[in-house]
Amino acid sequence: MSDPNLAIQRQILDLQDQIERLRKADSAPLSTGAQIPRSSGAALFATDVTATGSALSVANDGTATPFGASRNFSGLIIISETAINGSVGLYLIDGGGSVTLVAVAGAFWSVAQGTASKTNIYITASVITLENKLGSTASYNIMALRTRTI
Repeated sequence: MSDPNLAIQRQILDLQDQIERLRKADSAPLSTGAQIPRSSGAALFATDVTATGSALSVANDGTATPFGASRNFSGLIIISETAINGSVGLYLIDGGGSVTLVAVAGAFWSVAQGTASKTNIYITASVITLENKLGSTASYNIMALRTRTI
């Protein structure tokens, strides 16, 4: 039979090691930005980027599903288009499947599928869809702040 005190001592040592790693990470300069781990999809709160983990390139009149084939969260989505106009859109996705355009930097954002000269964010078949109607291939940096899973 194992000694319960020994197991507790190991847990304490592991916690001390984790604290030391956090101290070292906290004192390091953030030259590359914060490196936040991706959520598993079951997190109650998470910061995520697109499913590919990098900028998303979408051809004109093309669509993409930046968070995969299911709408598994509600929260905020921040999108920056970097190839055509440099604009930014902030969207709210609620648990009922609604998409609300909260704020924009530029007039290039919409919540309606097929809107010309815009990036359209909408939910179809329970999937968050990004549609590029800007006139040429666009590049999107996307981040989601999940407030709950669906």
